[in-house]
Amino acid sequence: PSLRVAKETLMLGDNLRYCVFDAPGGEVELGLRFDGFVFVVDASSLKKLDEGRRLLHGFYERNGDWIRHVPLQVMANKQDCPGAVSANGVKEILSLSEINVTNKKVVASSVQNLSGCFESFRWLAKSI
Repeated sequence: PSLRVAKETLMLGDNLRYCVFDAPGGEVELGLRFDGFVFVVDASSLKKLDEGRRLLHGFYERNGDWIRHVPLQVMANKQDCPGAVSANGVKEILSLSEINVTNKKVVASSVQNLSGCFESFRWLAKSI
């Protein structure tokens, strides 16, 4: 787990640049406005999914109306692990229907083998 806020820049393809923040515990206020939001959650752990639901809902409650127009991409990570919850299951556990966001999507992914990762970022790029 991350211990402090980390910033990373990712280049995908020739012209897609993403600035990625890893905020441990999700409680950090970054003080930034952004065009797209990717929420990566550990789909192999019901405890972490429950924590993810709390953090994601809290994030939307703290950030007001502007964030509701920012596309939300949820990556249901660790699909390579036995017993991982499916993308639809993650959508239900996170109660995404209760988050009022104009455009949102859940993709089954595995950062370990990169499955779903490029699909996620392509969808986000098209949604911005």
